[in-house]
Amino acid sequence: MARAKKPGLTRRLERQYRSVLSCDGDSASYHYPWQHLVPFDEVNGMCAYFFAYKWRSRDIDLIRLQSIVCRSTSAKAAYLWAKNMKEPRNIRRLQKVIVEHGSIELKRTFAREILQGFDRQNLEALADIQEIMEM
Repeated sequence: MARAKKPGLTRRLERQYRSVLSCDGDSASYHYPWQHLVPFDEVNGMCAYFFAYKWRSRDIDLIRLQSIVCRSTSAKAAYLWAKNMKEPRNIRRLQKVIVEHGSIELKRTFAREILQGFDRQNLEALADIQEIMEM
């Protein structure tokens, strides 16, 4: 038996989806007021995450949206993607964003909730080192 295809997007959602994919800065529409809450270079990552989270049951390219999250400097968006998205994901790329741009608390939370084994110990050690360096 063939699997049913996901429903498509409406015209309004299709425009918003294209805006999020193009990373033109206009993707933060009235649905995503994050442009006032996060720095501008993080807006595209947060918008890509929120669009994917809200409309993941529709016919959208989650891999492409995840790559926008990984290219942005939004560690919060990377953490939320790893935590909440049920689709297959590349944890290593999300972890790289967390390591490069995340706060100490976010690194520890990511290590505790997402990672296991050596990666978990490594990220917790990096958070400890960052905390000592900031003293």
